[in-house]
Amino acid sequence: MYNYYVVQRGDTLYSIANMFNTTVYQLRLINNFLNNKVLEIGEVLLVPTNNISSNQNMSNMIPNNNENLFDNYVVEKGDSIYSISSKYDVSSNVLMYLNGLNNSFLRPGQVLIVPKRQVSVFITREGDSIQSILNEKQIDIRDLLNYNNNIYLLPNQVLIYRSN
Repeated sequence: MYNYYVVQRGDTLYSIANMFNTTVYQLRLINNFLNNKVLEIGEVLLVPTNNISSNQNMSNMIPNNNENLFDNYVVEKGDSIYSISSKYDVSSNVLMYLNGLNNSFLRPGQVLIVPKRQVSVFITREGDSIQSILNEKQIDIRDLLNYNNNIYLLPNQVLIYRSN
């Protein structure tokens, strides 16, 4: 299980690893860091929650919001993945992935989950990091962390955030 830690002035991977009773190697591995990675103040790291030491200052941990961000959509005759994805401003691939669909065949009465208005979905890829996702989607870390209980940074994880 992981949570998030915001890098503060003076933090090093070594000091953060000690804070969370883990290793620098483990932090590098779960955050996709290269050996020469330099931490930046305000950068967000994934940290193991089951290793939090009793003296950990929890003010740098970011809580999550468990708001319901999806609606149900009942497929009607003539609907297609494309028409539904256009109506809800979500890509066809994301809509299919969210609903576990292997093909675009729909049947009337079928119930799909769709993101509510102003909710965006990102599906992680190999090599993604928190920072690369923030940069690509041009979102603030709190917007991403507010709607995701866990971020594993494994390929095909669904991440949710508010769109503008």
